[in-house]
Amino acid sequence: MSAEPQPVGDSNLNRRIFFGAAGLIVGVTLLAYANSYSGPLIFDDSASIKDNPSIRSLWSLSSVFFPSPECPTAGRPLANFSFALNYAVGGTGVWSYHAVNLLLHVLSALALFGTVRRTLARLEPVPLTGGRAPGAKSESLPVALLITLLWSVHPLLTDAVTYISQRTEILMGLCYFFTLYAFIRGVEETSGAWLSASVLACFAGMASKEGMVTAPVLILIYDRVFFTGGFLKAWRLRRRFYPALAASWLLLAGLLMTGLKHRGVGFGMGVTWWNYAVTECYVIPKYLGLVFWPHPLVFDYGPLFTLTLSELLPACAASVLLVVGSIVAFVRCPRVGFLPTAFFLLLAPTSSVVPVAAQPMAESRMYLPAAVIVALSVLGFRRCAGRRGTMVCAALAIPLLCLAVVRNDFYRDATLLWTDTIAQRPANPRAYYSLALVAEEAGRLDQSRRFFRNGPEPEVRL
Repeated sequence: MSAEPQPVGDSNLNRRIFFGAAGLIVGVTLLAYANSYSGPLIFDDSASIKDNPSIRSLWSLSSVFFPSPECPTAGRPLANFSFALNYAVGGTGVWSYHAVNLLLHVLSALALFGTVRRTLARLEPVPLTGGRAPGAKSESLPVALLITLLWSVHPLLTDAVTYISQRTEILMGLCYFFTLYAFIRGVEETSGAWLSASVLACFAGMASKEGMVTAPVLILIYDRVFFTGGFLKAWRLRRRFYPALAASWLLLAGLLMTGLKHRGVGFGMGVTWWNYAVTECYVIPKYLGLVFWPHPLVFDYGPLFTLTLSELLPACAASVLLVVGSIVAFVRCPRVGFLPTAFFLLLAPTSSVVPVAAQPMAESRMYLPAAVIVALSVLGFRRCAGRRGTMVCAALAIPLLCLAVVRNDFYRDATLLWTDTIAQRPANPRAYYSLALVAEEAGRLDQSRRFFRNGPEPEVRL
């Protein structure tokens, strides 16, 4: 069991380098999404913004925080409130909605940068006197910078950032990152204010999206791995913090779970928990593959998959091996197993046994887990190839940025986006229906009828 470590502060860090790194993160992220501001309202955007009466009166808080259960932002009051702010500024003009999504993404990247840097700094050898050895050079900042840059410009994240309705995902992601960052600062600096900020961020995340439900568990695991060395010791040292953190579950359970049935989430939706779990065993390797090779990216994978046994068996075997390997790694060496464990914990709300029947696979759900895989990959490359591995990872930032720019171009034209979706998922009836609606709104009625006729019938089969 490890002793309580010394605080890791910024006293020995060149602030100019630190703020330069933060500025680089901001600049590169803005560059990757410079062409995303003019994308039209698509798919759920109409229900979340154009046809959402609850956001039209900012000062009617009961309406803003409690939209209709049929609304995509039902049970997500903080996200709905942010849309109300946008509406007050520019009505349904898309530029302000895209700008806020991008701002939240930039803030998430900065929170990730701070979290990774402080975590890596804890793993570097420090003399018993508490300071760093004379002449020693910390690598926590450049490695954290590299991980953050690769994550912030990764094209897989465009579905969360550029698709306006997925503000729920990036808002939750920002709260998740900041909950962890504030916790680290609170423990390192013995600061009740930072710990209180961590609790508030956790509540805000619960008010953004249901995926935040795993945050208190992940914080406890992080505490055990990097601070205390044991779950019981972590609980004893922070007896007030963890009950306050867990209280956010009451908010989620008592207030925010409304409207799940309208979003096609939960049991009794025509998909059994067993079938959904098997489907997600197929989906998880797909997610991992898209982190390493982000092509093809698909806006909407469809409501249900039609999978054969030959497709399912290898994917299920791979998923089981990954889960078992993560557990074994965590038991044998918690610091090695922390990232794989965090990956599966972050995916658990949508990729376990609770059916999300309307959308079993969505790239936006990799917003947080992708950060874990990027960090694991960079650290693994550095472990195997040293500085050469770091250079290889750094070189990947440019093609990833270019791919993000290219992918954002698809979101600037609804017809192009849905046509691409049909090309990638020709059995997805929702894509044909959505493309028909786009054609109808544009006055292309013959084309709209053709898309309606050509769309396949939905299938429910595993």
